[in-house]
Amino acid sequence: GTATEGELFIGALAKFVDGNPSATAADYTATVDWGDKSAPETIAGSQLSDVGGVLTVDGTHAYADEGSYTLTVTISDVGGASATVKPIATVIDAPLSATGATVSSTEGATFSGTVASFTDANPSATNSDYTATVDWGDTSALATVSGSQFTETNGTFNVAASHVYAEEGTYTLAVTIADVGGATATVNAVAKIADAPLTPAGITLGAVVGTTFNGKVATFTDANALATTADFTATLDWGDGSSASAGAVAAAAGGGFVVTGSHLYSSGATSRQVTVVVDDKGGASATATSTAAFADVVASFAPLTISPTVGTSFSGAVATFNGSSASGTSADFGASIVWGDGATTTPAAVSGTAAAGYTVSGSHTYAQQDVAVPLAIIITDKLGDHTTISNPVNVADTPLAVTSTAISATGGTAFDGAIATFTDPGGAQPLTDYSATVDWGDGSTASPGAITGPDANGVFTISGSHAYTAGGAATAAVTVHHNGVTPDVVVQDAVNVVGPVTYTSPGGQVTVSVVSGDLQVLAGTAVATSTPLADVTSLSINGKDGVANSFTLDYTGGTFTVPGGITFNGGTLPATPSNSLSILGGAFDVDTFNFQGAHDGSIVLGTGGQVVNYTNMTPLTNTGTAAKAVFKLPDGSVVASLNAGQTAGTVELVSGNGSFETTTLPAPTQSLTVNAGSGSDTVTTGSGFYNNFNAVLTVQGAANTLPLHVATTSTLTATVGTSLSQALATFSDPNGAGAVGDYSATINWGDNTTADTGTITLNAGVFTVSGTHTYTQQGSESPVITITHGSTAAVTATASAQVSDAALVPTPATLTATAGSSQTFSVATFTDPGGAQPLSDYSATINWGDNTTTAGTVTEDAGGTPTLRFTVSGTHTYAAAGTMSAVVTIDHGSAAPLTTTASIVVTSAVPFATSDAVYTIGSGTISVSAADGLVKNDTGPTQLSVTAGTVTGAQGGTFVINAEGSFTYTPGANFPGYDSAQFTVTDASGDKATQTVTVLSQHAAVVWKFYESVLNRVPDPAGLQYWTGYFNNGGNTGDMAFGFFESDELLDKVLGNYYEQYLLRPLDANGLTYWKGVWHATGGPEQIKAGFADSGEFYNSAGATPQSWLTALYQRILNRTPDPAGEGFWMNYYQQQTAAGVDAGTIRYDIALGFFDSPEGFGNDVTGWFQEYLFRAPTDTEKAHYASQMQAGATDRTIEQEITNLPEYANNPAAPAAGTATALPDYYQTAQSQAVVAAKDALFSGL
Repeated sequence: GTATEGELFIGALAKFVDGNPSATAADYTATVDWGDKSAPETIAGSQLSDVGGVLTVDGTHAYADEGSYTLTVTISDVGGASATVKPIATVIDAPLSATGATVSSTEGATFSGTVASFTDANPSATNSDYTATVDWGDTSALATVSGSQFTETNGTFNVAASHVYAEEGTYTLAVTIADVGGATATVNAVAKIADAPLTPAGITLGAVVGTTFNGKVATFTDANALATTADFTATLDWGDGSSASAGAVAAAAGGGFVVTGSHLYSSGATSRQVTVVVDDKGGASATATSTAAFADVVASFAPLTISPTVGTSFSGAVATFNGSSASGTSADFGASIVWGDGATTTPAAVSGTAAAGYTVSGSHTYAQQDVAVPLAIIITDKLGDHTTISNPVNVADTPLAVTSTAISATGGTAFDGAIATFTDPGGAQPLTDYSATVDWGDGSTASPGAITGPDANGVFTISGSHAYTAGGAATAAVTVHHNGVTPDVVVQDAVNVVGPVTYTSPGGQVTVSVVSGDLQVLAGTAVATSTPLADVTSLSINGKDGVANSFTLDYTGGTFTVPGGITFNGGTLPATPSNSLSILGGAFDVDTFNFQGAHDGSIVLGTGGQVVNYTNMTPLTNTGTAAKAVFKLPDGSVVASLNAGQTAGTVELVSGNGSFETTTLPAPTQSLTVNAGSGSDTVTTGSGFYNNFNAVLTVQGAANTLPLHVATTSTLTATVGTSLSQALATFSDPNGAGAVGDYSATINWGDNTTADTGTITLNAGVFTVSGTHTYTQQGSESPVITITHGSTAAVTATASAQVSDAALVPTPATLTATAGSSQTFSVATFTDPGGAQPLSDYSATINWGDNTTTAGTVTEDAGGTPTLRFTVSGTHTYAAAGTMSAVVTIDHGSAAPLTTTASIVVTSAVPFATSDAVYTIGSGTISVSAADGLVKNDTGPTQLSVTAGTVTGAQGGTFVINAEGSFTYTPGANFPGYDSAQFTVTDASGDKATQTVTVLSQHAAVVWKFYESVLNRVPDPAGLQYWTGYFNNGGNTGDMAFGFFESDELLDKVLGNYYEQYLLRPLDANGLTYWKGVWHATGGPEQIKAGFADSGEFYNSAGATPQSWLTALYQRILNRTPDPAGEGFWMNYYQQQTAAGVDAGTIRYDIALGFFDSPEGFGNDVTGWFQEYLFRAPTDTEKAHYASQMQAGATDRTIEQEITNLPEYANNPAAPAAGTATALPDYYQTAQSQAVVAAKDALFSGL
């Protein structure tokens, strides 16, 4: 027979006859095996039909699936006979009946939902029996949907599928459902795909007047992720009165699109507003408002010539340039210096002004000498454009570092040795790169030096050979040449030659003395030669012929002896007018002086009465006619004798007290003692005496004591508060050096302190007085040294002392600041190791690191020992953020200025305490005051301002915006209930932000409120447009809310909250997909909440015991701790069900439903909805009213729809009066601030 799967088959299965004509139906029974593994069926004989002796076995059966089945029918007679037949049953597939759905989505968005539904005449069919294919109608590939993705409710199967339409439009879908049994059904569905909304964003673009701008003017995104540039056109209004132009649309890196355009601004203010309108071919449109800011760019430039040296840090300017803007600053530009040797300085310093021009500076050290090194300066303006200045430089090798060497030689003997050393800071080169010459300083021809080295330390040695003919001091000049380096380096060597010293006078006064151990010959007052006394074997002084020669032998600095004597050779007669010799000082030493030449003056001896021998004094006058030779002598006796063979002559002796006497030497061999000052002895001579006189004159003086002689005083250098220990003066004793203990010294330091005793030391006949002292004030002092020696009169010497202030000890501060805010900073502290001085002794300046310098204020901190601490403060306003190095310079008297650097981290001004502004408006043109305006929430330290102007809104209305934030708005002719425009906010530091002002009708404001309070975001343009239009056409708030309940966005949020509330973790993707399927299948949410509460994960997270799980139900569902009675009831129920064999999952599910469906649970739900939608708690009456409806079977969605349809919801916010506006409340904050724990959790479970 034939049957249909799932349908009841009724019919004959077999027929038979019995040979016993008297048999009746009651004699038989039949059993039927249906061949489908179902239980065999027994049919009593009474159910058999008998027609004309032919018995028929009828049966009833429903096959679950199509196919061919072999039945086994066995008929048994009461007498024991039986017969079996095997009929065939052909079961056909049950027919399908399908209905297409209406699909609504947005281009580029993933649609996921039902595309068709169907029923199967087979009531036993399951999802696994079916597959479906979907032709989406857009030429995309067919989609195959397995039965596991179907949902079934009351015998109706729903085919769910996902797809992304690339373009808006209406599409016809073809859905084909196939049953495994072969039945199929095809149905058409309709997909209405809306154009995806565009989201534009304006930018600030840099333009230059007179230069064509070509670049990005705005960006936008399309909610359609499959959109291409071919979908869009752009129109650009450049804001300068010129005709609008077309923009180009390109894909942006990282997603979205960028609009570019080209335009030439011929003139302009600081900026222009650029309006960019983007149109989607699907109908969507968006407007972005950008700002064209006229940038400061490089107008002209020039490189600067620099001359760096290898190994030496160059620091300075490398280029200059001028900007295009007369109001620009150096901050408009950045710079890098590419030094040409692989090094780069970024950023380089840019300084200067728009009027004077800008300078790029940097520091660098080159390691190698080179020519035409490709140095380049790259200047970057705020447009990001680069200007490159080429500045090739020549890097010179570093000059050699040459050190002189003192030369010690012996007259007449060749010197051979080192005369200088040098190093090459640029690195040692081959010896052939160097050469040297030596000027030996004695008038001889210069000779080359020999160079050897370098040694392990890189030192080269220059040697030379030379023979000096006479002793004395000289200066040798060593010139060192390095190939490729100019100029040559010259050093001077001090030369000391041991041996006879000869000096030829230019005429006039010549003085011989010893100073600091050196035998000096002075021509006039200038030192002609200076040779260590120990190196001089003899001294010859030659006068000049034809001029007066006046020789002086000066013993006032102490007596001395030259082994070979000192010979004074006067000019030759008769051309020389005179030769004279004066002897100063001396004390009882016997020295021999050879004096040759004419003499018509005086020989002046010191008052000490020293013994002096004169020889070869021929003649004594230059004319031969003078009557007398005059000698000025000290008090004492004189023995005058003639040399052998000489005739007598007359000598006049002038005593130290001015008296005269003469004596006659009667014979050449005679001597006569004359007492100076007696005035009674006369010597007469003939006229030939002067030509023949060649006498030895011996003067014997009395033992007079000479005063001490102060040779030098010192200039001291001292620091306040620091002990000095230095030599103050040197002296000698003309009477001969005694023991150090015979002398004493006191020092008056000149600062009104008590005099100290000086320390005296002796070295080589020279005494030194030293002392130790600490000055407490800076300035110039004159220490007075008093030296005594026995009964000899004390002598004084005055030194000088320059006392400087001690260097201060600074500590810089590390500070923070806010751009645009005037602040007072303590930038540094310091102490004075020399002791705290009056505040007037200190001053300070502060270079704030932003090209601004001001005077600092110095204050003295309280307390602090041993030295007080001082603080340097200043007040300053930083214009921009950044890390600043504030250089603090502190001056203190004579101390060198001290610098220390404070670090100040400047952050941007307090972020704008304003945001996008949203208003509910009344009818007509509305006005908003500054107090309620665009920057009404400004709480920063400096006033924000708004860029004033007239702006056309996105929906055609007119905004007139004022600088203080007030504005007016006039709706366009087709005002849809909402409009918006962008405005720019600026703070004192110049930082800008672009924000949006939105105006809403009362209907649009309700839509906005719903998005903020329920979806936690502002409406998207498409949503605002749709729901505002819905209200304008008579829709109600309850239906709007209901329209959101099935949305994926809200469902995702609700399920995410369930995970947080019940499982204490974020949701996962698989869980979201599963529970959304359950929600759509069951209508949610009661079964879903119970499913969460009875899940193993919930149970384990609560402690994995019935008791802990039950406690968690109270906490997570009822938001309270368990009460004993309730907890006892449910624990007892749990135990009873367990004992009855009910599985634990079912028990927990039933208990969880009991919690959710309890009056308390319903009450929590109602409270949550009131908080979410009406922003208040319900009254007891309201709570009881809605909870009772839920107990009577009303669904959650029904109650939510009723609450959102209340006038209280629909009329909040209220419509303002005509011409006025009110700021839309922040419904994010309102909902959250009023929520309590119970309300929050009810919100989770209430949607």
